[in-house]
Amino acid sequence: MKLQDEAGNEYDVSKGKVVLFCYPKDSTPGCTIESKEFSDVLPEFKKKGIKVYGVGKGDAKSHAKFTEKCNLKVPLLLDSELEFVDSLGIVKDKSMFGKKYKGIERTTFYFEDGKEVKRWDKVNPLGHAKKVLQAL
Repeated sequence: MKLQDEAGNEYDVSKGKVVLFCYPKDSTPGCTIESKEFSDVLPEFKKKGIKVYGVGKGDAKSHAKFTEKCNLKVPLLLDSELEFVDSLGIVKDKSMFGKKYKGIERTTFYFEDGKEVKRWDKVNPLGHAKKVLQAL
């Protein structure tokens, strides 16, 4: 499966060792914590030969702003229509202020050549990146 970042660079998330952290929305408190922490430990994942990507619903402009504002090192991949994350089974009915919508349930996956090896559901963002690194 190939996904693009905000600049149009394409990444094949089905090749090699890949951590995908799927988050609900750019620039929100929990998503900011999670994205910054994965960026901070990215060199340690690279030493293990593991690529790390964030996947969120935002569009290219939103991802670019989030990446720049937080100085993120992890590529944020686009899934504006939620097609990819829906194939992973993590699109859920949500509601905020009485408005119902489809959103991403914060989940992290570890894949090897496209096969799911490990999964973290209902993630608490604080300290999560280091927990994933230690588990792998």
